[in-house]
Amino acid sequence: MTNVILVQLGISALGFLGPSALLFFVGFTASAIVRHSLFNIRAVVARSVTYVLSVFSIGALYGFLAYGTIGEFLTTRIFTSEIGERSIFSFLAVVLAFTFPTIKRFFEKITDSVFYRDKYDPQVLVSDIGRVLASEIRLEPLSKRVVKILEHHMRVTDANIVVLGFTKSKDSRSEHSKPDIYYQTHSDHKHQQYNMDEIQTIRLPVVITDELGSSEEKEMLESHNIRVALSLRTKEEFIGYLLLGDKRSGDIYSDQDIQTLRIIANELAVAIQNARSYAEIQQFNETLKEKIKLATNDLSHANRELKALDKAKDEFISMASH
Repeated sequence: MTNVILVQLGISALGFLGPSALLFFVGFTASAIVRHSLFNIRAVVARSVTYVLSVFSIGALYGFLAYGTIGEFLTTRIFTSEIGERSIFSFLAVVLAFTFPTIKRFFEKITDSVFYRDKYDPQVLVSDIGRVLASEIRLEPLSKRVVKILEHHMRVTDANIVVLGFTKSKDSRSEHSKPDIYYQTHSDHKHQQYNMDEIQTIRLPVVITDELGSSEEKEMLESHNIRVALSLRTKEEFIGYLLLGDKRSGDIYSDQDIQTLRIIANELAVAIQNARSYAEIQQFNETLKEKIKLATNDLSHANRELKALDKAKDEFISMASH
């Protein structure tokens, strides 16, 4: 406005505002990038360093092979003609072109160890959790193992799974009835208790605390040390929540983290539903066994009374006949 548009209109008196306005614009843009992770700056820097080092290494290696001691030996002793020199230079270029991916992977490991100390493989994480969900049907060990894997791979300070359920019977559930906490797992080093009325204010499939504006919901999530909250839903019902705390590195959750957690949440919801159904069946079986035991005891008691009455009847008839 001040340095382009107004100047074209013949107004140049406000040109001194241009640098300040530019700094203002750049500052707010940088703040938006950092706050909302609009660009993965760290990935850009890491990959830029990787490519620079890789290209520099390839160039240095090519220069050494082509013009160093080895190059002079080959061109002077073996290939003395100009065609021979061109042939060997072309051959070296092809060899180094095939060598570039190996060199690039080498420098990627180095840069990842510097810029991504907490990096994990999403496929390995999903695979490890998938094996747990496929092999475990009991709710408590299933939840604890999933939490442990999440904390290990994603390096979060705290992870919780909250499973919802109704304390009343199905017939007494109404549209306005609210579920209670059916089960809650927690880290071994920390036991976080949640207020059910507050937690149920989370409605979106994924809530990232750092991306929320100033609100009561954000204050509630921060008070419980929740940085990411994912709703666990199946096609039939709402299961509960997967709640994650801060990362140990202090980094925010990236888009890759959120996408991975979405996949895990979908699989976890189905597994928890099956585990809860299994627990309810087990509880029903125990209740049924207890009722059968009580009924058997009642029948045994009644049978003993009938035998006693029958014996008394026989004695009475015997006395009457005598």
